[in-house]
Formats: sequence, C-alpha cells, structure tokens
Amino acid sequence: MKTLWYLGGLLALAIAFAGCGGGGGGQSSGVNPLPNVSPTPTAISTPAGQGSSASNTFTVQANPTMVPLPGVAGFRGSLAIPGIIGLGSVTVTVSTVAPVGVTTLQNHVLSKARAAVASSVDSGLLYVTLTPTQAISFDGAPGVTLTIPPGYDLRGRNVYVAQYLSNALLPPWTPVAGPGSETGTTVTIPSTTNRPISIPAGSSAYFAVFSTGIASLELATPSATMTIGSPSQPTVRVDALDELGAPISGTLPAAISITSSDTSGRTTLGATSVTSVPATVPLAYDGKGDEFTLTASLGTISNSEALITTLPKEMQILNAPNYIQGLIVGPGGNFWTNIGSGIGSLTPGAQFVAFPDPDTHHVGDGYDLVEGSDGNIWSDYRDNYYEVSGINRVTPTGVFISYPFTGTLQTSSSEVDSMVLGPDGAVWFGLSSSDLYSPGIGIGRIDTSGNIRQVVSTTIAPSNLVVGPDGNFWFSLGPNVAKLTPSGVLTTYTLPGSTSQTPLRFVVGPDGNFWAPFAYGSQNLMKFSTSGTVVSSTPISYDPVWDFPFSGASYLPFVGSLVVDHAGNVYFTDVNTQGVVRITPSGSVSAYPTFSTRSNIVDNPMQLVVGNDGYLYLTSTAVLDSTQAGLVPALTKIDPASW
Repeated sequence: MKTLWYLGGLLALAIAFAGCGGGGGGQSSGVNPLPNVSPTPTAISTPAGQGSSASNTFTVQANPTMVPLPGVAGFRGSLAIPGIIGLGSVTVTVSTVAPVGVTTLQNHVLSKARAAVASSVDSGLLYVTLTPTQAISFDGAPGVTLTIPPGYDLRGRNVYVAQYLSNALLPPWTPVAGPGSETGTTVTIPSTTNRPISIPAGSSAYFAVFSTGIASLELATPSATMTIGSPSQPTVRVDALDELGAPISGTLPAAISITSSDTSGRTTLGATSVTSVPATVPLAYDGKGDEFTLTASLGTISNSEALITTLPKEMQILNAPNYIQGLIVGPGGNFWTNIGSGIGSLTPGAQFVAFPDPDTHHVGDGYDLVEGSDGNIWSDYRDNYYEVSGINRVTPTGVFISYPFTGTLQTSSSEVDSMVLGPDGAVWFGLSSSDLYSPGIGIGRIDTSGNIRQVVSTTIAPSNLVVGPDGNFWFSLGPNVAKLTPSGVLTTYTLPGSTSQTPLRFVVGPDGNFWAPFAYGSQNLMKFSTSGTVVSSTPISYDPVWDFPFSGASYLPFVGSLVVDHAGNVYFTDVNTQGVVRITPSGSVSAYPTFSTRSNIVDNPMQLVVGNDGYLYLTSTAVLDSTQAGLVPALTKIDPASW
C-alpha cells in the first residue's frame, strides 16, 4: 500500500490497518453489543437520502469501544474508538452535513498541491462528532463499519476517514484511516493508532467518512523492454488510483478502455477494455521488434506507457572483454573477434576461447580480421602507443606470427582500416594515418608467406574496401570512389553529390551493382556500376521504429556496417539508433530494433555479419544485460524471416 499522504511537512501520518475488534452491531436497537458502554446506545433511524443528524450519549467503561452508529439517511454501522485514555461520558453525533462552524470536507482534505482534483472528492458520507463531558485522549483515529444504503454507488471509489481538530497545526481536514475494504454493500475502515488526539472537556473532535473517485490510471508490464522469444507471454497490468494515490479495487461503474498505437499487427492486446481493477491484459507479439504505446482511458482520465519488443541477446560471450568490434565467420564456422591484445574464437554455443598475443608489446589486435586462403586468421595489430602497426597471422589453434610494417607502410600513426581476401589469394588492406600532415597512406597486400608491400599510395585515407564483381578492389577516397586493379592501377570516380566530405559506404548488391544507401547524406539509394557510373538513384526513407529525435520521413541514418544475405537483402547498421535496416532487392526499406538500443552504452559502429546458418549476427561492444545488472559483450542473433 502506498503512503497515503504528507501534509504541511509537519506530520507524516502512516496508515496502519490494525483493527480494534471488527465491525458489526450496526442493526441492533436497544441491545448493547459490548458491555463496555453504558447506557445502551440507541440506533436512531431517519429516511435514506435525507440530510439529518442523530446522537447517542454513552459512558466509556473499557477499551477499545465499539458503538453502534445512530442510523442517519439510511446508513447503519458501528464506530470503533481506539484506546481511550481517561473515562467519561461521550456524546456521539452523526450527521450527513458538516457540523455548524466546521469547514466542509470537499476543499480541504487534499493538500494544495492536489487542489486541482479536490472537486471530485465527496463532501462526506457521514460526519461524526465526539464531544466528551470531561477531557479525554485516544491514541488514534476512529474506524467505522458501514452498511451503505441504496442510492450510493461506491464502485470505483475508495472510502476514508478524515479528522478535523480546530486546535491543531495541521490543515483543517486530514485523512487518517483508509482506504476501507468493501464487501458487497458493507465498507469497513479499521481504526488506526497514530499520535494521541486530545479533546478538552466540552470541546469536540470531528471525523468525516468520505469517498474519492478515480484520479489517475496506471499501465505496467514486467519490463518496458520485452524480449522477443521470451518463454512467458507478457501481461499488461491496469490500475486505477484515487485522489490520495491509493489503488482502487473492484468493479467499476464504467469500463477502462485499452488502446495500442501499434497498427502493424506485430503486437496484439488480449482485451480492449476492463471493467474491474486491478486487471491484467495479455499482450501477444509475432516475433518482430517494435516500439509502441499503450493507453488506458476512462472519460477525461488517461495514461500511456511506451513499450518495446526487442531481439534477445542469444549469444552472450563468456570470459571475454567488455567489447566486440571486429567479427568474422572463420575456420570451423566459428566467430572470430578481437580481445584487446589478441583474438578469440566463439562457437555457436557461445563458448569463448581467447588466444592472447604472445608479444606483450602488441595492443589493439583484431579490429579488422579476415580468413585467409590458407585457413588462418589474418588481423591487424598495433604496438604500444600505436607507433608501429603490422599484420598477425593466427592459426585456428592460436599460434601467432607477426609481420610488422616497414618502409613506406610504417608511420608514427598508421593503422589498418579494412581487410579483404583478394581474388589472388592474398590479403589486401586499406592503410590510413591519423597524422594531420600525412593523412593518407594507401592500399597494402600481404600473401600467405608473409610478404607485405604497399600497392598504391593515396593522399586521402582509404576506407570501405570491398572486392567488386569485376575482381577489382573498390573503396572510398574522401568524397570519391576509387577502383584498384590487382596489378596496381588506380582510377577514381566522382559521383553526384560527392561535394560532401562524407565517405560513401557501399556494398555489392544482389544485381551486381554497388549499393550505397542514403548516399552522401541524401534520401536516395544510389546504385553505381563497375564502370563508375550511376545506374539509378531512388528516393528511400524509413521510420527507425524508436521515437528517435530525428525519426520520420526525413530521417537520415548514419550508415555503419553493410552486408548482403543469401537472399540478396542488403542490411546496414544505423549508428544513430543502434538498429538494423534492411533493403530488399525491390528497394523496400524497413528497420528492426535491437536489444542494445535501450542501453545507450553501445560503442559504434556495430559489426554485422551473416552466419553460416543464414542468421544475422550483430556485435554489441558493451550492452546492459537483460538478466543481470552489468555490462557484457554479446552477439544479437537476428532471424531474417522474422523481420
């Protein structure tokens, strides 16, 4: 149960539901239900629905005291007075209107912070006045057991007791007990034990039994991020809260409607309305990622909850560092990746085996990897302070042989950009420099015997090296596209829009042309041929699924890793949203959210590869684990059939 109220910072009233002997006795007339009250209280009745008051006078004999309430306006019940300190004659007056000179309940029971909803609070079902003939104290607030007469509909409402002490520093009306539990037409509010309340002789203490309606609605799921493929179907919990922030339970006078913003059919609600609270609504999904909003509404009251269905992290790497950057499918069908100083092998069962580089001067191994024609792994490495770089050959059993750069390949800041297996069986790589005075180095080649040389030098750092369908090497040179023959002939092409300094990212598409999605910051899918001419430039757009600041028809992604699957679909990672985007051979574009998106702790760019099983595998250099509070590296497995 939530804390009901804090008022004025002067007193925190913790509501405790410890009863003082239970209800009952409300229907008796002239029968004393307990021997601790004398004389026998009389139940006085007035017609239901009429404003009236009635009183009983009794003398306290013992504690606690249960007294039948006088019947007023059709109400019946009992008054529980806890722990009276001092004995004396007490007059109990019950009325359906506020006592003369006492501020009405409606505008004062709530704090100023919630005064906007005060108008929905009843002015009171009953007002109870306690007037002692001599000074008495009791250590809490009275409770009541009421039989509600016809005409009062308490569905969707909570019932409380509030107190009014004219000589206190608290606001005029303060909730002190409740909400009461309703059983049929009976509401029971146990008395509470708070700080003692003193009533001077001849003075009065006032209590009101009042009800509050629904002020807010809540929607909740076990997690705002629901993982696709989870064995348990999620449910949406629907709660209604009253003006004091406490849950309302039971049947409602009107249904709460539940709607979803998802019109794709990926998620389906098991019900569109509920007539009692709390309620649970099943939520089914078809295995596709999505972001959507559920909304609960009742009249003018509504509340929404943003939900996400995401891909599971099916490949958690064991005993690995907290990042994954380079990734390939290598010998034995296993994944191979960097581990800092060295490389590692990952089986489809997520068993990780690390192969540390035996040269302790090497750091940053394996940012770029490729399987050579000899069945070994070839990867880059960097020396301490990144002053000298080179190429490692690593056998499937973890034996390292290093080939350092020499001559024109060696600079104070040279590093490998990308590595590919050439048609000649050698490994080709782009080599760049972060030296501002020598930003470009060129394209290098190393054969299976370790002979390494620079094939061509460039003044701009090359990037995005791929083998074209013509057997030549294609890559980006700043805003231009370059072609390099195996014999070393370099040709550059200037494509439309190339005034931008953004390097073009492209891949060999299913039609034999190069595909460059969102080329040069445009809204187009550019296709160019091996002759260096544009074949087509087609407008494309997509919604990145997330409520991303730049989402919408004009959104431009930051294209990261590019791959083509066996069916000819082109995939790329959107570095901005950490999602994956698919372009079908026909040009249809759609986005798929990934688990790592919600953590905002993913190092960019993410690497995307196609496994031997036809699934896509997405690296996460550091993501928040879904089952443990920690950062762990992982591969996210994506089934193209579930797109």
